[in-house]
Amino acid sequence: VVLDEFHERSLNLDLSIALLREVQREAREDLRIVVMSATLDPGPVVEFLGGSSSCTLFQAEGRTFPVTMEFDPRVSERRLHERVASAVRKGLKVGTEGHTLVFLPSVAEIDRVRRDLQEGSTLGDVLVLPLHGSLPADAQDAALAPSKRRKVVLATNIAETSVTLEGVTRVIDSGLAVVPRFDSSSGATSLGRERIARDSADQRAGRAGRTGPGVCHRLWTVQEDAQLARATLPAIRRSDLCPVLLQLASWGTSAESFGWFEQPPSGSLEHAQALLSQLGALSEGGL
Repeated sequence: VVLDEFHERSLNLDLSIALLREVQREAREDLRIVVMSATLDPGPVVEFLGGSSSCTLFQAEGRTFPVTMEFDPRVSERRLHERVASAVRKGLKVGTEGHTLVFLPSVAEIDRVRRDLQEGSTLGDVLVLPLHGSLPADAQDAALAPSKRRKVVLATNIAETSVTLEGVTRVIDSGLAVVPRFDSSSGATSLGRERIARDSADQRAGRAGRTGPGVCHRLWTVQEDAQLARATLPAIRRSDLCPVLLQLASWGTSAESFGWFEQPPSGSLEHAQALLSQLGALSEGGL
C-alpha cells in the first residue's frame, strides 16, 4: 500500500498509516507499506514502521532545475490582490517565456487578482486562468492543458501537489492559505487565513524548476522567511475528530487503545467522544 504526499498529514493519511501498521503487526507480516514525500522528515515515519532494522529508507534525487528566490525588500501596506497583480505584471515584463503560477489563499482573492489583471491591463497575448477545487472539470482542464500562449494561472494550494502544470518558469507565492481549525471549547470548526510553513513554501517554489531554471517570487521579506514554521500543522491537531472515532469504532477499537501515528490533543478527543455519545452514535461497546 502506497501513501503518497504524506507530508500533507491529512486525517485520512494519519489514520491509514496507523491502521495499516496494525494489520501488518497482527495479521499480515507480508504487507509492505510505502510512504512517499518530497519534503517530509522521514525519522518519525521510520520509527513508527519498526525502526531502521525493519524499515528501509530510500532517497531518490529527482531531476530538478535551479530556482532563483526573490523576496520583497520591505513589508508592504498594500492589499494582497494589488501586490500580486503588480508582481505578475513585473514578472511578465522580465521573463519572455513560460507560464506563471500564482498561489493565493482563497477563491475570493483569485477573483480579485483576475479582475485587477484584466481591467485596463497591457498583458498582451496572455491567458489569465483560475484553478481551484470548486471549478468545473473543463475549467480546471483549461488551466492545466498545454498552451503555446503564455498563461498566468491563479491557484489555491491545490496546485502544490494535487495537480501539475507543465512549463511553469515563475511562481508568485502569497505565502498564505486558508486553514480549517477546530475549537474544542466551542465545538466549531472555522476557516482562517494563515501564513504557510516552510515545507509548503518549498513545495510551491519547486513548481518553477521542473522543466528548466525558474524564479520564485515570495511576497514576504527575508526576515519573515526566516521565521516560517518548519512544517505545516498536521490535521490531527486541528480537526474535529468525530469522523475518526466513528471509523475506529467500525474497525473495532477505541481511541485509548489505538496505535496512533501521532496522539491527538486530549481536549479534541474528549469533545468528540462526548458529542458522539450524546447523539447516540457511540457507546461504551462501540457503535
